[in-house]
Amino acid sequence: MPIHYGLASEEHFYVTGVYEGAEASGSTNDVTLSGTFTEYFTSQQRQSDDSLTVVRVELCPKVVAPNNYSLNRHRYGVRELVRYVQEPLVPTVTWDPVGGGAIETVGLHDYYRCPLYGCENPLRAEIGATVYPFNIEVVEPEGMESKAMGAVVYSNVVHRGEAGGIGMELYLYVTPKDVSFSEISVQEVPCFTYTVERYFENPYFNGVFAHTGGSWGAGAGRWLDVDPDGNRLKGQDTAAYEEKIPWLTPSGTPTTNSAYAWTEGHAYMDTPLGWNVKGTSGNTPPYKRFGESLQQVFRIDRHGRVGVFKLDNEVIRTTNDVVTLMGPRTERLP
Repeated sequence: MPIHYGLASEEHFYVTGVYEGAEASGSTNDVTLSGTFTEYFTSQQRQSDDSLTVVRVELCPKVVAPNNYSLNRHRYGVRELVRYVQEPLVPTVTWDPVGGGAIETVGLHDYYRCPLYGCENPLRAEIGATVYPFNIEVVEPEGMESKAMGAVVYSNVVHRGEAGGIGMELYLYVTPKDVSFSEISVQEVPCFTYTVERYFENPYFNGVFAHTGGSWGAGAGRWLDVDPDGNRLKGQDTAAYEEKIPWLTPSGTPTTNSAYAWTEGHAYMDTPLGWNVKGTSGNTPPYKRFGESLQQVFRIDRHGRVGVFKLDNEVIRTTNDVVTLMGPRTERLP
C-alpha cells in the first residue's frame, strides 16, 4: 500500500492510501482517505482510479483562537474541543485518539477533546487498515499577560510619615494566544515564598507578602475559568498593597520621627500558576503548574512613592496622591 503525503497549499494537507479493487464498495481494499484542516470541503481530492472512493476527513476548532482567526489551524490548547467531520458519510470513519484525549458529543456535533497535556499527533482517522494520522500539536499554557482597567487608591493619608496603599484592577490572559484555552480553569497557586529588600526587611512586614489567599493573599487559590474571548480569565484581578506604609523604628513600631523615614525597598511575591479542567473549584490541586517565574513586585522609595508591578502593568502613588498607571489598558467589560 503506497501512502502519499503532499502539501496542497500553506494550510491544506492531504494523505491518500490507495488500494486495488474492482469497485468502490466501501471495503478497506478500495478506499482512499484524504484529509484537510479547513472548515469547508475545499481540499484537493486525489483519485487515481474511477473505482476508488475518496473520503475526506477534516478538523475545525470549536472556538476561534485570540491571535489566529483561521479555522484550519493545527495547533490546539489542552482540552480544546475540535469538531471532526467526514465526507461522504459512507464508509464510516473511525476516529482514534491514540495519543490521548477523548471523542465526545456536544450538542448536535461530535468533537475530539484534546488531552490535558501537550503532545503531537494524538488523533488519527481510520477506515479498516487505512489510516490518516492528523499532523496536529496540542500545547500547554505557558504564561500570562495583563491589561489594566484602572487604579485603586487605598488608605487615605492623614498623618505625617504615612504613605497610602495603591493597586490596580487587571484582566489576565493565558498565553500562547494562537490557541484557545477556554476548556480549562486557572489559579494563582498559594505560595509562602517571597523576598524582601531594605525597607521591607523591617519586622513590621513579617509574613505580609506570602501569597496565601485571604486579605493579604491577592486571590491565591481561587479557580477561574478561561473565557473564549481572548483567553481571558473570568473575573478581574486586583494587584495591590492595601495598607498604609508608615515610618518605622528598627523594631517595627510606626513613628512620626523623621530619623526613621522611608528608604528604598522592594518585596517580590512569588505567584506561580496552575491549571486543571474547566469548572475546577474548591481545594482541588492544579493538574500542572506553569509560569514559575511570575512575581508581583511592591516597592517604595525615600520620598514615600509606593508602586505595585504585575506582569505588564505598574501603578505608582505619591504622598500627594498623584497616581500614575502604566502598561497596556483595556475597558471594563459589562
